[in-house]
Amino acid sequence: MLWEKPGGGEPAQITWDLKEPLTVKWSHVSGEENKAFCIYLINRVDYPPVTELVLRYAVMGRDEVTIPPPGPMDVPLNCNYRLWASACGDPETIYAETELFCIDIRDNADL
Repeated sequence: MLWEKPGGGEPAQITWDLKEPLTVKWSHVSGEENKAFCIYLINRVDYPPVTELVLRYAVMGRDEVTIPPPGPMDVPLNCNYRLWASACGDPETIYAETELFCIDIRDNADL
């Protein structure tokens, strides 16, 4: 599995507003079309580390899914985040990880 969005040709620092959905894309190898996985929001730079389940049971063969807005989380708002495609219930079993990106929560007053 290889993340294509965010990642690949994406800008070095994209920002995910946690009040908005995020469409992610990946490619997979033949024979893994029916493999299910979960998507976790991960931060292993800051303390305490962040491991938040943001999508349960994506199917590898779809190659794209939209993660619903997770809304406010009690996590640092910075640029130390990645998405992990991991075994459901075992985020440390990682199939693929994205490049670093930022998270934020914008209020209507910020617009």
